[in-house]
Amino acid sequence: MTPATNFAKMKRNLLTMLVVLGLLHSLNAIAEKSYRLTGVAKVYKTAALEEPNLELPVNPALSAVITMRDDSFSLNYDGASSEGCAVHINKRYPFSFNSAPLGTYEKLNKFLQAKFHVGPDDWSTMYLLGDAASSSCTSLQFAKIYDAESKLFLLNGPYLYMFERELRPFKDANKSLDCLKARTSVENLICRDPRLVKMDGSVNYGFVLMQTRYSKETSYEDPVRIEQMKWISQVRNRCTTTDCLLKEYTSRIKYIQTKVSSTYPSYPEEEEF
Repeated sequence: MTPATNFAKMKRNLLTMLVVLGLLHSLNAIAEKSYRLTGVAKVYKTAALEEPNLELPVNPALSAVITMRDDSFSLNYDGASSEGCAVHINKRYPFSFNSAPLGTYEKLNKFLQAKFHVGPDDWSTMYLLGDAASSSCTSLQFAKIYDAESKLFLLNGPYLYMFERELRPFKDANKSLDCLKARTSVENLICRDPRLVKMDGSVNYGFVLMQTRYSKETSYEDPVRIEQMKWISQVRNRCTTTDCLLKEYTSRIKYIQTKVSSTYPSYPEEEEF
């Protein structure tokens, strides 16, 4: 066999190995799906004052992530120094729902619609998780997880946690609006004035701080969220001039200061967490 033939054979083998490694990587990527925590809602009241096992996702861009594998679910927070934890799947079933206190599929549907504006029509699988070896996995211990292609929810204690598939980066709620995506006349007014862009970021950051301090859940029925959305729709969005926006943003920032100053005295500047 000539040197040229040997070289050609080695080249073919190398290409074959690269193709196989690429396929294995693709299969592994398909086998793993990541979902980011975007909402938490209390399903039922308990006698004791209970806090959710997972932190409220007041800024989804930095919240908890669940990764689903063939035999387990793993949990981690963005910025965590460790690799998080994993809990094995004990059993899996086709989707059905009869968990107390919601009880029925119809009640679950109403709950999901009210809290997260989603319905359960595409839920496909239910997973029963096992014991957790680490205390950092408390929220997954013996939990029930219901899976759809683009989202899943986890039932643990009195709380339901909503996760969404990480198909694109989640917006950083601490920051001002993305002026490349400005559509309305108000958004364009804000983006034409650097002062308003900065103030919009301060208001968004203040909203995150208010949720961190006052919210008991993160859902469409959260009073802090309702009040913020009301200010945007009924106050900010009615402005037609820069002067009006400057006035309303200044007022909003002062209001947020009164709500969070005892906990976050440096607001409207960002805290060092």
